[in-house]
Amino acid sequence: MGRIVIINGSRREGNYWSNEVHGNSLSLNTHCVAAMELARARQRNDETYVTFAGEIVRHHGPIVLEQWEPNRDFFTLHFEGVTRRPSQILKAHGDKVLAWLKRGQHLVICGDGSPTYINMENRPHPTPSEVVATLLAANVKPR
Repeated sequence: MGRIVIINGSRREGNYWSNEVHGNSLSLNTHCVAAMELARARQRNDETYVTFAGEIVRHHGPIVLEQWEPNRDFFTLHFEGVTRRPSQILKAHGDKVLAWLKRGQHLVICGDGSPTYINMENRPHPTPSEVVATLLAANVKPR
């Protein structure tokens, strides 16, 4: 089984983790670290889901990273499939994952071992050109 990536969305506009939902599409404004991690998830064919603040136990997806665009020092990533509703994705380690989501962790990864979250501050920060190369290698189209 591949990894499951859960995006913990924010409804706050204008911040680096803001997002908008329009119909079946999700637009996520994020920095290079998260953009790189989500591009790698697309390359690996990881299942990606999104949950939003205030509805932590409800998930949407799987969503698919389809397009990207530069946005100042950030990237706006465009996903499709946000109207899908999975039955249950947190079978193993659910309590730990929900605790991280409730604490506001932005990206939670569930793999073969114990789940983990991506600590954006402690990760190596890729350059925008490295992110673009990874997005293109993952067959994500520029917008």
